[in-house]
Amino acid sequence: MTSITQRQQLSLVILVITFFIIYLHLSTPIPYADIHEDVITTKSNQKIRGLIVHDNPTICDEVDISWLAADREYWDGWTDKIMFMRRDGTLTLNSVHMKEGEDVCVVALLGPTPAMSAIRNEDHIGPQDILSVTAVGEHSKLTIFMEQHKTQLNAYYSAVKFNTPDTYKLKAVDEYRSYFYEKPVLHIYRPVVITPANKIIVHSNRTSVKKKPTCAYDHINSFMLGRWVNASVFKETDPDEFYDMFERNENEFIEHGKVFVPDNCSLDYTTVAQGGYCLGKQTIHVWGDNNMKRNLLALMPGKKWCDVDSILKIKNKKKQKEMMRCVCHDTDITMNEYPWLQDANKPLTLTNSWDVDARIHYNNIPDSITQHHNLTYWMESRVGRLPHADTVIVGIGNNEISGIRVTPDEFKQSFQTFIHHLRTTLYPSQTIIIKTPQFFCCGTLKSTAWNSGRSLTFNMIMRDTIQSYNNILLWDIQSIGVDENTCLADGSSYSRRNVINIENQLLWKVLCHSSNR
Repeated sequence: MTSITQRQQLSLVILVITFFIIYLHLSTPIPYADIHEDVITTKSNQKIRGLIVHDNPTICDEVDISWLAADREYWDGWTDKIMFMRRDGTLTLNSVHMKEGEDVCVVALLGPTPAMSAIRNEDHIGPQDILSVTAVGEHSKLTIFMEQHKTQLNAYYSAVKFNTPDTYKLKAVDEYRSYFYEKPVLHIYRPVVITPANKIIVHSNRTSVKKKPTCAYDHINSFMLGRWVNASVFKETDPDEFYDMFERNENEFIEHGKVFVPDNCSLDYTTVAQGGYCLGKQTIHVWGDNNMKRNLLALMPGKKWCDVDSILKIKNKKKQKEMMRCVCHDTDITMNEYPWLQDANKPLTLTNSWDVDARIHYNNIPDSITQHHNLTYWMESRVGRLPHADTVIVGIGNNEISGIRVTPDEFKQSFQTFIHHLRTTLYPSQTIIIKTPQFFCCGTLKSTAWNSGRSLTFNMIMRDTIQSYNNILLWDIQSIGVDENTCLADGSSYSRRNVINIENQLLWKVLCHSSNR
């Protein structure tokens, strides 16, 4: 009896020790260098390319990111860190100096992953972690879109060009780890601010500045890199480009005192009359959500909708505040004033003395393409009641990002099916233009699934899908996004009113300056 008791006690001790060893193993963070890539990467056929297409080597090729992640002199391996690298690929904790027009590599290193999004391996489309990074200067600001390193998976990087002399600091937030952004209803939003290791000073180099070509549509890389610059500073330093971009209408494009300036081309100003001349007598079918509705309201000739410049001149502050709600909300839209909003057979017309008679038939899409299973058939019934279309513009994705139950993979499958039906059945020969969803940063919207990661991933899905079609063009608005120009603080996923004017300038480039049409 005693021997049996001793054996039981011994078994109990062994069991306790075993559980203790397992606990230590699970609770000890695993160094990234020891994680095999096939454990945490996804199947190669599921991954899609990032936002920016790099045809040539970039400045980040000079950086040994694996060495940087392993060197404990600069990084302790635990806390998140972000830094500007020198142009020769080395790191300094002092300020980095460079000339305007040059590029530099930004590198972020993340500590151990707190948890995996699932016990078993899963396929994912977007990036593993979501970093919202902005370079903030005294006069300018730009969003930096980070890419995950192929082998050093806790490292993210981006080659960034600085075209405006200024002193920049990095404002960085680690918003989500381990794909938690895909299903935000299951994970509380707990952003972590990343402390920058240094800053960068960009010196003026006016002698090397050359006149930039006019922006044209690029089907391979529709993502237009740029920055937001203080309007007064831009006008003083680049008066010719300033006039080309705005003529004397800069107030229509200013947000928080800044205007968007592309890096590699000049976004020359296109008036609604010039855009109408480009369209001629075309019939355009437009399908979209409320974001698309706001784009069309901003295109209307005659009385301007939500004219911010005029509203700011109202002396009655209470009335001014009330009217300014249209910047982020649809408070001032009445159907009687805009009949084309409620009846697609009463088109919005662009007409003038240049023999222009373009007719825009707007159809609101209220539901997600993943939920509205009969959407394409509903569209087909409405197409038959409209005049034959020459051009088709479709804006979707925002409702899908908002949908709590819509995963990136579900959206990818639904979007590919939708585009195939759109091209083969509804509009087999017309030029089709797809508008990407809104830029979003940095937070969440109550009772929705909106977050930076979903906005980024759904945009990537759309961009990757459209590349396989020759006569489907992308109206890409993601690149002009910056945190202060969203309506998150006002409880909306919209872009602010004057940002819509810049979106429409990008639309004119697709409509009027594309060789793919």
